[in-house]
Amino acid sequence: MHEVVLIYSHRFSMMLMTYILILFTTLFQLDVNNDLENRLFVALEKGNGKELSKHFTSSVRISVNQDSRLTTKFQAELILEDYLNSNKLVNIKKTDVSEELSKQCIVFEAVSNRRKVRIFIKFIHLKGTDYISEFRID
Repeated sequence: MHEVVLIYSHRFSMMLMTYILILFTTLFQLDVNNDLENRLFVALEKGNGKELSKHFTSSVRISVNQDSRLTTKFQAELILEDYLNSNKLVNIKKTDVSEELSKQCIVFEAVSNRRKVRIFIKFIHLKGTDYISEFRID
């Protein structure tokens, strides 16, 4: 009888440790995403395409006003720099998306000097880091 209690006690301890580990990694991942989100927000406010490009994969899908193309990281930086230099973004706000999508993308709404725009940023998780695989401005 004493052995049965030890087996259940050991299983309970292992399950508890597993749940704590899952909780910790989930919370840590959310902190990383919040940090990345804040850096992207500041870069958009400042119109800093170079800072945005630091988070791109080596090839990234860029779409500006429905002109979509697959580009290198450097080409994407130049396209964004050009757009952000001629279209100052103001009133940038994060748009709520479903919980499932929030792990894969961020959507911002802003006003440029010409009109309202929506900025869609899609992420891919590589080697423990989130990178931007798609960047759309509509």
